[in-house]
Amino acid sequence: LASIYHPNFLRLHDAFVEESEGNLYILTEYCLLSTLEEASLTNLKTKKNNQQPAFSVQGRGLIIAELLNGLKELNRRGLAYSNFNLNDILVTDKGNIKLSGLHKILISGTDIPKKQNLDPRFTAPENLIVRKVRSASNIYSAGVMLHYITYNCLPYEGTNNKEITSQVIQGK
Repeated sequence: LASIYHPNFLRLHDAFVEESEGNLYILTEYCLLSTLEEASLTNLKTKKNNQQPAFSVQGRGLIIAELLNGLKELNRRGLAYSNFNLNDILVTDKGNIKLSGLHKILISGTDIPKKQNLDPRFTAPENLIVRKVRSASNIYSAGVMLHYITYNCLPYEGTNNKEITSQVIQGK
């Protein structure tokens, strides 16, 4: 991951595990930013009508273009997110997108660790069933995020993860 130098990727400088406690530490570039979810909530607070999209049409276009550009770089390298969600998309102070969540990026085709909880609101149905990382799953997650920035809501919502997982798998 340290070899990825891409304008839509949070630059990884170093990573190490502290042996005594087994904690993983990741050192990345510094930039003033917020998550996509935080940025959209901030934008909604400044609008009079919460039914309006959080971002302008041009802003949504830029977000999805930069998101797909970053995912394309991952795919080119044979990598994919195991559990991609809104917190993995950072918005810089200049309004650009940086993909983060570096600890959730695996080689495409590998198993998702059993101890990793998947967020069914963003996870492709095949990842929920088979628990294998695939680059195509990132496109599914990107579609969910596009839905979110366009309509201010997620396509699947429920009272618990089991209910949401059922909706995602059934496509209802």
